[in-house]
Amino acid sequence: MEMFVKEVEGKKKVGFRVWLATRKQAALVRTVRSQVTNMIRGVTNGYKFKMVLAYAHFPIHVNILDKGHALEIKNFLGSRINRRIDCLPLVTVDKNEDEKNIITFKSIDLTAVSLTCALVRQTCKIPDKDLRQFLDGIYVSEKRLPI
Repeated sequence: MEMFVKEVEGKKKVGFRVWLATRKQAALVRTVRSQVTNMIRGVTNGYKFKMVLAYAHFPIHVNILDKGHALEIKNFLGSRINRRIDCLPLVTVDKNEDEKNIITFKSIDLTAVSLTCALVRQTCKIPDKDLRQFLDGIYVSEKRLPI
């Protein structure tokens, strides 16, 4: 696999090339290309994910800890257990007071911010209940927004 940088019309372009590739090798080149594209897009624009607190009866309380690098979930389904989620490196969490039930995650790394949202979602998973009836939880509402 060959990676090259060339200048076209005053702009630098990154390219990938492989000769006589099998199907799996071509798939590997596309994976590397998308990872590099996500890194370039993350450094230039950044990524922002929004999650919504959804509840029917017991209001979910979220506290931002460690200057935006961790969050604590209280009163989920009326339980007294406090759930603490530490964000992955480079990810910050923010809760705007204007938007009542929305948490915002920001990062320059797409993988880190999406995995942090997945950690929050898995922490609020309801075991042994019908998901069609019990819709309480924290869900991703918007993703890959520019910062």
